Amino acid sequence: MDSSISPKPVQPRATEDYQDRDDLAYALSKVPMLTPRKLKVIAVGAGFGGVDLAPAVRVGKLPGVDLTIYEKNADIGETWHESRYPGCACDVPAHSYQYTWAPNPHWSHFYAPAPEIKHYFDDCADQHDLRSYFKLSHKTDGRDVAISSPGVTDGETNDAFIDECDVFVNATGFFNNWKWPRNVPGRETFRGTVFHTANWPSDWEKDIEGKTVALIGNGSSGI
Repeated sequence: MDSSISPKPVQPRATEDYQDRDDLAYALSKVPMLTPRKLKVIAVGAGFGGVDLAPAVRVGKLPGVDLTIYEKNADIGETWHESRYPGCACDVPAHSYQYTWAPNPHWSHFYAPAPEIKHYFDDCADQHDLRSYFKLSHKTDGRDVAISSPGVTDGETNDAFIDECDVFVNATGFFNNWKWPRNVPGRETFRGTVFHTANWPSDWEKDIEGKTVALIGNGSSGI
């Protein structure tokens, strides 16, 4: 062996696949191999069904789940947040219309009024620490999520982004897509205030005081 040959250091040379990457590309992960990642679950609607998902994740009955519940309104409750017309109540016996994980033996009526049901939703969320799962004032349309900033009408969009998930849960219910009747001549040109029972304003009393009120429909809400 020729001892006169001196070794030359080998210069590191990046391949084409890695030449534009920084040192972080070669950093070892601190997560052990084969560690399962959390399952991303997105639910739309913070009504009866949507709220029911949260405690299962909270207490570990659904382990390994990263849950986000988008709600278009500024608060939870869905139907019981929107339906605030006078006399509104549930036609299901109150002791059946509740969660098994949050029993309430103190209903005031056999058929509970809407404000009491809304209060029940709030108690469930607060007492079981579920608020962190809800993204309020977020209206979804396909995979796009539109944010309603504070001070604008529920569902009115100011910004939008795309969120992705492994599992999508539709918890919007049956009463979220209400419509005006088509066979009421002059409704579209009417200059007065118009209410729908499925989206009743909280300050309705000042809008009808001293005015003539016409009620269209003699279903359960009208009666």
